[in-house]
Parts: sequence; structure tokens; C-alpha cells
Amino acid sequence: MSLSRDPPSDWPAVSELLDEALALPAHELDAWFASLQGAQLAYKDEVRTLMALRTYVDRENFLGQLPALKHPLPPLPNPGDAVAGAVVGPYRLIAELGRGGMSTVWLAEHTDGRFRRRVALKLARTAWDHSFSERLTRERSILESLEHPHIARFLDAGQDEAGRPYLALEHVDGKAIDAYCEEHRLGIRERLRLLLQVCEAVAYAHTQLVIHRDLKPANILVTPQGQVKLLDFGIAKLMDAFLAGVFCACAMGVLCDVRR
Repeated sequence: MSLSRDPPSDWPAVSELLDEALALPAHELDAWFASLQGAQLAYKDEVRTLMALRTYVDRENFLGQLPALKHPLPPLPNPGDAVAGAVVGPYRLIAELGRGGMSTVWLAEHTDGRFRRRVALKLARTAWDHSFSERLTRERSILESLEHPHIARFLDAGQDEAGRPYLALEHVDGKAIDAYCEEHRLGIRERLRLLLQVCEAVAYAHTQLVIHRDLKPANILVTPQGQVKLLDFGIAKLMDAFLAGVFCACAMGVLCDVRR
């Protein structure tokens, strides 16, 4: 049965009747259709058709599986150099740390040996395109405004020789907060102490007009010393001053209540 149909000419009238029909149990529909009279009769067939479509969708599990594609999608472009040992700007990739929908994060080190500290280098996952560059630029501007002990620090950003963007962040040697709690068998009090650190980081970000928008265990690491580090401001958003005040007031209220 085809689901692509033009809307009826008098949709408000049809919609009103359709609402009545949808509210009835199936065994009462025939009697209801038989009771239609006057101007309603002009829409009887239309409503019957729509009800049949509804039955078809329910029966055939309309959203249960994706439609078959007539032609396979072309493979996504591969950057080709996002492998261990590759050089991106002044950094050499060591090992992949994680990946998301648009990017991968690599453990990397300076190629010239001037700095021994390793970094977390953020790169595009499948392609180096303009939209990713814009997103990375936004993330950079947000991270540059944040300096907090429980937020992973921004260190560097730039482009390699091919003009592809990268973002270098503080490398956090830690575990996701849920895995850390389970591994160390933390009690409620210890878990709340970690949560307070998260709240402090989030409250601070709000004072800088930044909403993280992707708070989840994978983006909240805990170091071996029990220090929380909030990561990945890739989809963070700047808010106006009024909303920032509301968020900060709520966050500080929660912190005070928990500490009491």
C-alpha cells in the first residue's frame, strides 16, 4: 500500500472526523461510518482510506526496519593518514584513544622533542571537511575561555601542511566515572564527592556562558588520584547572560544542598 498521498482538499473537516474514528475501538467503526450524514458523507471514503493506512502501518511494522536502497552508498572518504605513526602538524600519532560520530581522539607527542608531554589530538573521523573545521573552531574558542582544574585544558590548535585542522588537548590518564566507581567499589559518599567535582566544573562553565550538552560517563574521566576531568566540548553551546545566571544559581543551589 502506498503511503504517499496528496492531502484532501478540506483537511480540517477530514481531520475532525479522523480524530473521532481514531478514538473508537475497531468493532465500533462500521457502525460509526454508517451513522455519518449530511456534509460528513463527502469525507467518508477519505476517512476510511486514512484508517486503512493507519492499520497498514501498525500491521506492517512501518518503522521496524530501514527501506532497501536501490543503489549502495559510496564509501566515505578516508583521510588516509590517521594511523599510528602519522604526523599531523607538529604531532606524531601514537594510539587511538576514542572515537565519536565525527572525530577520533589520538594520543600524540611532539615530533621535534621540545615537549615531552603527550596530548590528546582531535581529528576528523572520516573526512576533513568544512563543517568539521567550523565545529573545531567553535570548540577551540569555547575551550580557550575555560580554565578549571576539573576541565581538560586546551593546549594548541592549527592545521597540517594539507590545511586540515586539529585540536590538541590535555591528555587525561583516567577512566570513565562509572567504570572508576565500579572498579574501586565506591560507596555513596565517595561517589557524591566525584559528582561534586563534576558539578563544580559544569557550574564554572556556565559562568563562562558555556553549556556542555553532552554530559555522559565517557566524557567524565577520573584520574588515579581521584580527580575528575570533564572532556569533549564538541557540541557545547554559548548562552546569553540571563540563562547563564539562571543556570549558575541552580547549580550553586544544588552544590550547597549536597554539601550540607
